[in-house]
Amino acid sequence: MRWTPDIRTIALLENAPLYNDLNLGYEYLVFPNDAPEDNGGKDIGFGHKIQKGESFNMGISLEECWLILQADYGDALFGAMNHIGEGVFFKIPQMAQFLLIDFRFNGVLHLFPRFIRALVNGHYEKAIEESKRYYTVGGKKKEILRRNEMTKAILEDLIDQSRFLNQEVHDEIT
Repeated sequence: MRWTPDIRTIALLENAPLYNDLNLGYEYLVFPNDAPEDNGGKDIGFGHKIQKGESFNMGISLEECWLILQADYGDALFGAMNHIGEGVFFKIPQMAQFLLIDFRFNGVLHLFPRFIRALVNGHYEKAIEESKRYYTVGGKKKEILRRNEMTKAILEDLIDQSRFLNQEVHDEIT
């Protein structure tokens, strides 16, 4: 079976307190939140972007939040695979797969073709340059710091792994 990034990673990134409460068996209703990066949009649970026709004004249970996350994650996983091709997707490192899924989960993968190209080709320094995400509030562009820091940290790990593997190959040859 092929490995894909775990749904729990997305859950923790999107809403760690909610994920922890779910695992502890708490039961309560979750209500929509403002999503400033969506220009007045709202989300609920584990980062589900509320779409036209959806209404969660009465709240939903933690279990329902998890079920919505499962559907959103599946869409993001298959969307990322389809975007670059399944064969390519499973050839890139697992953390690179995760980044593609995260960008797709947040609805922005199609806006980052240079990031995708750099990531798929293992040019992680270039991927860092091309991965910054922003949102606009009151006409001003603001960086989505938490996401950008996470992306950079993952790409720096991939750079370190790549250097280590290259060193290992070089040592075996000499």
